[in-house]
Amino acid sequence: MCLAYHLRKTLSMYRKMPKENLTFIHETISIKFVKNKFNELNNINDEVKSMTKSFDEQAKQQIDAAKHEIISSIAETMDLYGVTPSVGTLYATLYLNDEMNLDEMRTELNMSKPSMSTGIRKLHNNGMVKKVHQTETRKHVYTAEKDFFKSFMSYYCQMWQREVDMNMAAIHEAKEHLQAVMDDETVSEEVKNEAQEYYTLIDHSRVYYNWLEKLTRSVKTGEIFSFLPKDPLDDES
Repeated sequence: MCLAYHLRKTLSMYRKMPKENLTFIHETISIKFVKNKFNELNNINDEVKSMTKSFDEQAKQQIDAAKHEIISSIAETMDLYGVTPSVGTLYATLYLNDEMNLDEMRTELNMSKPSMSTGIRKLHNNGMVKKVHQTETRKHVYTAEKDFFKSFMSYYCQMWQREVDMNMAAIHEAKEHLQAVMDDETVSEEVKNEAQEYYTLIDHSRVYYNWLEKLTRSVKTGEIFSFLPKDPLDDES
């Protein structure tokens, strides 16, 4: 009853007001309404930005986790290339970055300057990192060889050829010594037979080293990929 009375009184008051006053009241109400809506939209926008930032932070954490997995696995298997896990970590860090100078690497990995220089030299000699020429800086900038086929070919061809050269030279020298024993008339048959056994054993190893040299040559020239091709990526892999 009281509420109805006040409503009738308020309506009566509005009817008696001049038109200009009513227009002013309507405009004031409209402005307040727009301001309120604008504030609500701003609040919603802030909430969306906060949620987006939170999602980005979570995504960044997942990216960092993925990078850590790759760096750890590469570091643990780099002994196959004759380097320590710390140098493997250095290569993996370069692999996941575009280019880095020694100061950036040292900051990223918290390695000493001598260790950093030794590691980079080893990787460079193995053909696993390359020096990048940049005229705007005097610092040495490096990038990792991202093609694992090239890294494999560079390192293992170098190692295989070294194995072939050193051992074939040793075989040649050893055979000369053994042949001299076998040809010596003053040497007993027992000793000659011993020399013959070693000669046959050593000479037979040339089959392996000749094969290894062919393998090295086929990898260097890329001929190996004609009978052992690089398979394209499979969606399921």
